[in-house]
Amino acid sequence: MKAFMDKDFLLESDTARELFAAANEMPIFDWHCHLSPKEIYENRAPEDIAWLWLAGDHYKWRAMRSCGVPEKYITGDASPREKFMAWAKIMPYLLGNPLYHWTHLELQRYFDIYEPLSEKTAEDIWNRANAKIAAGPLHDRRRGGQPRISQAHRRGQELQMPRYPGVQTRQGARHRAARLPRLGEGS
Repeated sequence: MKAFMDKDFLLESDTARELFAAANEMPIFDWHCHLSPKEIYENRAPEDIAWLWLAGDHYKWRAMRSCGVPEKYITGDASPREKFMAWAKIMPYLLGNPLYHWTHLELQRYFDIYEPLSEKTAEDIWNRANAKIAAGPLHDRRRGGQPRISQAHRRGQELQMPRYPGVQTRQGARHRAARLPRLGEGS
């Protein structure tokens, strides 16, 4: 039987696996993430898996609300452990939703945890993930280069990210998008 969300999850051809292997080591340009630019710059370590996953992710909050989780366990005053347990409890209802897949890919790739998250496995996963967090950094989120913090950022404006050879960026009034060269284009 095939393993649960194995290393070839969603890679159904040799071409897909080859492209993923080539792209896997490239820096990640994610202009729409739920991480604070200040925390990325400072390379802030997560406090626990609840802080890492649930502190600022409105997609997870919306899923929890849709499943009837009381606000206390979403953005309220419940403990981080209680919030994580509430997230774990709704996991079976998210099967087929990208949140389900992202949760399990992160458990596998950053925590070496391969069991599905559920109410039944939540305590063990909470303990193992937090032990890994406490043991040291999962990785340096500045992998592609250290962001340059500017006076503008200190005033709350946009963080200036480093330039990478072969990657063109386009800046607009409200967004920034990266465009990788197409296959066959010059470098």
